[in-house]
Amino acid sequence: INSIDTNIIKDYTYVCNNNLSDIELNNTTFIGIGAFEYCENLISINDNSNNVITLSHSSFANCTNLRNINIQCNNLPDRCFYNCQNLTKINIYPNSDINTIGAECFYNCTELKNIDISKSVF
Repeated sequence: INSIDTNIIKDYTYVCNNNLSDIELNNTTFIGIGAFEYCENLISINDNSNNVITLSHSSFANCTNLRNINIQCNNLPDRCFYNCQNLTKINIYPNSDINTIGAECFYNCTELKNIDISKSVF
């Protein structure tokens, strides 16, 4: 398990990092463009903070082994989970406020069976 205790994860910080498998976000409020893109061994992401996280374009794109996500966020931007072929479940915590789902956000997420968004999406 990789515990990340930073507030801001900058653009492309962990791109192509295959040492990541299970991530616990503890104080994160922002995940930059492509921050975890192509992390092919990434399996799960769990948000342990009370913070609402802002996601960016392609934050988790091409994480082909990513299976589940538990997160509190305020957006689902373009290509956020693009080509996450093994993603089966996304749990968006109740304090989240999702207004839109961006273009190709879940493109080629062929195993995605469950998205739990407790509030309505406009």
